[in-house]
Amino acid sequence: MEQAFNAVWRVKRRREDVPAFLIYWGVITFVPILIGIGLTVISYVFSLPFFSTSASIIFIQKLALFIAPYFLTYLAFALLYITLPNCRVPFKSAAIAAIPATILFELAKLGFTLYIANFPTYKLIYGALATIPIFLVWLYISWVIILFGAVISYILTHPTENM
Repeated sequence: MEQAFNAVWRVKRRREDVPAFLIYWGVITFVPILIGIGLTVISYVFSLPFFSTSASIIFIQKLALFIAPYFLTYLAFALLYITLPNCRVPFKSAAIAAIPATILFELAKLGFTLYIANFPTYKLIYGALATIPIFLVWLYISWVIILFGAVISYILTHPTENM
């Protein structure tokens, strides 16, 4: 991933081994943990008796539980765009680039879910191995979306170079 992000950002040198390991470990470990903790905390807070008494609170609860996965995906993308390139990425560029990446990723998830739910013919063709090509397509689409966001972040940081 670092090589792809460095290619987008036109960075020639890679990180030293130890700092690269620490960054990768941090991203791989803490992003899923933060997303899980965020969802757990939101679920716990809204399950308290105080939040189950009023209709307006229930609406806010449902709205927060609906928005939370999108917001946490947005934070994960912004974190990727800031930490992975071996150069300084402005927070504003990463934050703006994470918006279309999050929207596209969530649309891809929705499309993937609709495909799995409504087109069971893949099971007839591949049988038990059906998950392998579907997973590979999902991986490809996800990677294209991630790189698209990285390109947007680069363009926002260097607008005069791209004209």
